[in-house]
Amino acid sequence: MTHKTTRSFGQASMAIATVTAVSSLGTSSAEAASHTVQSGESFYSIATAYGMDTYQLAVNNGKSIYDIINPGDILQVADLPPVTPVSSTHTVQWGESFYSIAGFYGMDAFQLASNNGKSIYDTINPGDVLQVQGTSATLPQTQSYNSSDPYGTQDVEGVILNTPTDYGNSYPIGQCTWAVKELAPWVNNWWGNAKDWDENAIALNGYSVGVTPAVGAIAVWDGGDFGHVAYVTSVASDTSIQVLESNYMGQKQIANYRGWFDPTNAQGRVTYIYPW
Repeated sequence: MTHKTTRSFGQASMAIATVTAVSSLGTSSAEAASHTVQSGESFYSIATAYGMDTYQLAVNNGKSIYDIINPGDILQVADLPPVTPVSSTHTVQWGESFYSIAGFYGMDAFQLASNNGKSIYDTINPGDVLQVQGTSATLPQTQSYNSSDPYGTQDVEGVILNTPTDYGNSYPIGQCTWAVKELAPWVNNWWGNAKDWDENAIALNGYSVGVTPAVGAIAVWDGGDFGHVAYVTSVASDTSIQVLESNYMGQKQIANYRGWFDPTNAQGRVTYIYPW
């Protein structure tokens, strides 16, 4: 068995994003075309405040969405005033997540989390009351996807075979396999398509596989052409878990899209790879 590197969920989260709880955005004005980064801010929160696309904000400043920004950095922003929509409240229902609630109200999911003193990786539970903004009553679809295949397996999900197994993340950016490798660096770069991960985790690395969910384990579904994987962050029971994932409903960034959901009522059979 290979040596397994351990890392806490909080550390893994910090490695892929700089989103943290914030209570206010940095100083800005309608005339300003630059923004000085404040403690706790991220590309997502700043872009939302200026009515910009998050990815465009990063590109405009010679960065990618995965780069780290630090307090004191100066970013070029749109020549627009910060957005100040009317606030109201929303009571979380079973199966909801920051992503689904934010979409319903026309908000950015990362900003919704920040406005409530949380990060996008925190767990929300049925009955929690969140401060929300806007009045939209429809869930926008920013990317097209196959409604019968929510895991986006219409996209090719190959593996870069020329990358050594102990170096970096060779899975294609935006795919579910890439997201889990980002969150769990102990994952092998050679496990192939998502639906084959459980068998390859046993054959190549000797990891344990079972049918009981656990925090820190990897959920593997074998449905569709390529299957799907996600990183388990919370477990209430065998039929109620929360995960971080990408390539769900056409969304390529890593987030909690489903809140509490039943993993046995998803696409295909579910198994779990344990990092022990």
